[in-house]
Amino acid sequence: MRPFLAILAVLIVATSVRAAPDRLPAEATADSLYDAQAIDSLLAFSERMVARSQAADEPVLQGRMMYHRGRARLALRDPRAVEALDRALAIATAANDSTGRMHALGLKAFVSVNQGRFDESIALNEERIE
Repeated sequence: MRPFLAILAVLIVATSVRAAPDRLPAEATADSLYDAQAIDSLLAFSERMVARSQAADEPVLQGRMMYHRGRARLALRDPRAVEALDRALAIATAANDSTGRMHALGLKAFVSVNQGRFDESIALNEERIE
């Protein structure tokens, strides 16, 4: 009986919380471009999608595409990568998009550790766990 009640409780919580979808179609495209190492194409695609999502007032898509913009800039060693990740994190937090927030925090933590800011990286990973 306990397993049944646990499953029922999870289903009730899952259906009562409105969450953003785990993966948007545009993210599949962005991930494919990244996996193919088509970084310039990823940057161009993410910039078009950021503009489109702003015009359509879709903050979840905007935040996630801002993450991909930061990801592409990071791969290109563009110093504006952190700025894009900060913006992605702010948008994801405001839109209550836990998936987008987790991605942005993870990449920001990666950048921090690579720059020798270990305390900041630990704090970002702790925030990601919470």
